[in-house]
Amino acid sequence: MDNAIGFFSSFNARHLDAEQVARSFVPSSKFMQLLGVQNSLLVGARGSGKTHMLKMLQPKALNAWDHEDAEGIRANIPYWGVFVPADEAWRQQIESTAELLPEKTQKKFRAAVFSSHVQRSLIDCFLQLTYDRPSNDKGFAHVTLSTKHEAELCRTLATSWKLSPRIHSMIGIRQALVDRLADLYEAAEDDQNLSSLLKNSQTQAVQAALRGTNAFDSIINRFEGRWCLMFDELEIAPKEVQQVLFRSLRATDQKLLFKLALSPSTQAASVFREAMGPTAGNDFDEISLYPDPKETVAFCEKLWEKIARGSSAQQLPPTSVLRHSIFHEPETSHPYSKEGHWQRASSSLASKDPSYGRFLAAYNIDPHALEKAPANLKNSVVRKIAPIVGFRDFMIKWNPTRQRAEIHRDKTKPARIYSGWEALCLVSEGNPRWFTGIAKHLLIRREKSMSRRDLSYESQYDALVSASRKFMDYIATIPRPARPGLSTTEGGLKSLVDILVEAFRDEVLNNDFLLEPILSFQVDEAISDDIRQAIFDGLYAGAFIPTGDIERQFAFSRDLTGQRLRTTYLLAPLELLPLRTGKPRNLSTLLSKRKRIQKSIRRNFVKAPQRILDPQSKLFNE
Repeated sequence: MDNAIGFFSSFNARHLDAEQVARSFVPSSKFMQLLGVQNSLLVGARGSGKTHMLKMLQPKALNAWDHEDAEGIRANIPYWGVFVPADEAWRQQIESTAELLPEKTQKKFRAAVFSSHVQRSLIDCFLQLTYDRPSNDKGFAHVTLSTKHEAELCRTLATSWKLSPRIHSMIGIRQALVDRLADLYEAAEDDQNLSSLLKNSQTQAVQAALRGTNAFDSIINRFEGRWCLMFDELEIAPKEVQQVLFRSLRATDQKLLFKLALSPSTQAASVFREAMGPTAGNDFDEISLYPDPKETVAFCEKLWEKIARGSSAQQLPPTSVLRHSIFHEPETSHPYSKEGHWQRASSSLASKDPSYGRFLAAYNIDPHALEKAPANLKNSVVRKIAPIVGFRDFMIKWNPTRQRAEIHRDKTKPARIYSGWEALCLVSEGNPRWFTGIAKHLLIRREKSMSRRDLSYESQYDALVSASRKFMDYIATIPRPARPGLSTTEGGLKSLVDILVEAFRDEVLNNDFLLEPILSFQVDEAISDDIRQAIFDGLYAGAFIPTGDIERQFAFSRDLTGQRLRTTYLLAPLELLPLRTGKPRNLSTLLSKRKRIQKSIRRNFVKAPQRILDPQSKLFNE
């Protein structure tokens, strides 16, 4: 194992070349969906694997990929992928330069820079097809160009793109594009020079790409092939770029496919709706990378296998290293018998929580004899409440002096709840970066132990709490101050998260026992624009997770109203919340109860662990 890899940074594909991406890639059903011959909109939080998936569609990455499904995918993929990267530094460089220009020139400048960026990415793809081959070349998408044909291709490109390369080779064309980008930035303070450069620069990126791909296909006599333009981190691209690409999902030359990746943002959503036209299911396939509970564990198992290679845990299943979560231990044939796990929890809770006894009494169920409950109630009530019964039993104790239940202050209590293989899968949300960072941390700790086996519940809990703190510190860096009179949004996303976790914790621990406590929320029409912005910030960062079946999951192409969300399980170890979705409630209702909730929290709840500012908080940010 590479112990030098930083926490939460090891799965950031931005800094990996094509061969490194192929070595670390674990496919998922979402990737198989992305492979399809259709336009795609790939939506997910930071760290959810968007960049990794797009980079895997490059010819060199697919060629280098060593996986049981790789050969079949290579044989059936009918297009060549062109990866067009973006990052915050690139965006800031464009915007800071554009601000110096007259308003009419700004749009042309951004378009020219972006087009040159796309053209350079296209040349990089041409190089992967010809000279830039992986060390273990499997022959996929291999194009042999003679010196004569390469020179002819480059003369055509130079004419179409108005370039003057020193030599007619692909390296010469690439350098000419690099020079053009540099010249555009340097000419920003010279109106006359900039005007001349803009006249010789393409400002229609898609048309420039079509010229380039047609020139390449013509020189190699490829008449039926298609090209896939893959744009990463579209949420940080200039508005004009977003408009062009969103519209391209509907009306573009059939030779081109588009696969656009973005994290949700209010600006991108607004531009998407302004573009009007492309519709999910007709013009493009919207692929959500937010966790699917049905696939999370299987995907995490594949990641674990790759991460554990080279360690003493390489041949061990994850449950042998981490054991099972307390709520996911294999059930006996009689889980509600007198000695069964759930019966013990039920009896214990009944002895200290009168509201639990009253709840079961309404169904004529004895909390000390669950096995005697009618069969229909075992499924509809007993089985359904079991995880909440276990959570409350672990977390509360009866205070005879005050005659009420209170939260345990004993660290060993939450450690047993937030540990085990299933807890790791849930807390990490199946997010590749989060899972990889926590799993590596745990395996490194195991390797350094005297026995190389010691990974106690407490050490697992400490790792999860550390990740929770880092994440909370990260979202605290995304403030969006409230406007005058909107007291519910001070501090932006962080404030909204604080309100919600307090409300949910109050619901599940401080209130009377309920069949299904409120642990999620639905965005309703009464929510202000400021709150909606904070929700988008939360979706972007991964603080909010869509709930419900696949038809009700977050869809970027739909309005936010009606979407059902919960706070990420990554916050649960720090905020003392169960790893459950629960029942939703309108967000406006939850926010209206804020004052009562805060008063109740101060009166009855243990203070949350102190959050220490961590210099690595930015590691969550791609």
